[in-house]
Amino acid sequence: MSTDAEKTTGRMGPWWGLGLRGLTLAAALVFLVRGVRWYDMGDTIRRAGFLLPSIVIAMNACMMSLRALRLRTLLERKLSFSSSFLALITSSAINNITPFRGGNVARLWMLERASGVTKSAAIATTVVENLIEVSVLAAIGFVASLFVAGQRWATIATPAVFALAIALLVLLRFTAGRAVDATYEAYAPTVRAGWRQRLRQFLLRTAPGFRALCKPGVPAHALLLSLLAWTCETAMIVLAARAMGLQVSFPLATVVLLGINLAMALPSTPASAGPFEGAAVAVLMFAGIGKGPALAFALFYHAIQVIPVTVAGVALLLLTKRRHSTQASRLQGKHVETTSARPADLGA
Repeated sequence: MSTDAEKTTGRMGPWWGLGLRGLTLAAALVFLVRGVRWYDMGDTIRRAGFLLPSIVIAMNACMMSLRALRLRTLLERKLSFSSSFLALITSSAINNITPFRGGNVARLWMLERASGVTKSAAIATTVVENLIEVSVLAAIGFVASLFVAGQRWATIATPAVFALAIALLVLLRFTAGRAVDATYEAYAPTVRAGWRQRLRQFLLRTAPGFRALCKPGVPAHALLLSLLAWTCETAMIVLAARAMGLQVSFPLATVVLLGINLAMALPSTPASAGPFEGAAVAVLMFAGIGKGPALAFALFYHAIQVIPVTVAGVALLLLTKRRHSTQASRLQGKHVETTSARPADLGA
């Protein structure tokens, strides 16, 4: 029987997470608005033209295409490129308009429907995908931090992040191999019930998502696609800063990207509004850029990332839903025609 303290702790669990996210958002907002010269920020935004932002939007589509290819690779090509791209862009759009990354749940459903993998396997694939992304970003972030002044935090943090991500990938690789060996034991009646059996059953459910790590060449292919995707996004930051008259080097843009993604690790507001801008502004201020221009860049870059993806994702989601509804109506109409034709056939 649980004690009153245990019951209270259980009820308070979700509130602790919400409270932490709320504090993170509040701290980011206070940091952003304090001491900003709004004239400088507005002047910086007015400098942005049309050409460079358009190129950034096109490069964002290229980056998502690379990630769709990586997802398809990790799923052992069980779904088409178009289905992978649709799952990514629609889940990103949902994340941009719902808190706590609700689009990630929708992506599991879309992957299950498009590729036939279970939700457990889709979750495992997402874990592998994120670990590969983090390991590559940490590696290039460490190298970039050596060439940028005032970013010692990145030089210290990235080795730990990289080591943790690689260690987890190695563990999952070992787990996937062990899951195959445990297949015949997991549901055997001779296996004694207990935590070992539950662990084997869990491994069996998630093994299809980890199996790609055991395939020759697949991890290297996924790492290369991640490197290309991060390089593309780093170039996007450089071009977006150049559009606003800010001279941001490629190494500094990499560190900005690292800071943004570390701040977005904790799900909070839709599109991570607040932590995204706070991290970008902090890194740019460490590099000697004023707070007003840094905040202007963060808002501008976040907007040209979020708005086109959200519009395109919602449009594709509605189009897909309409197509499925049309197909369902046609199938229902054919079923009605077949059913109504049967009595005539029998009478003849």
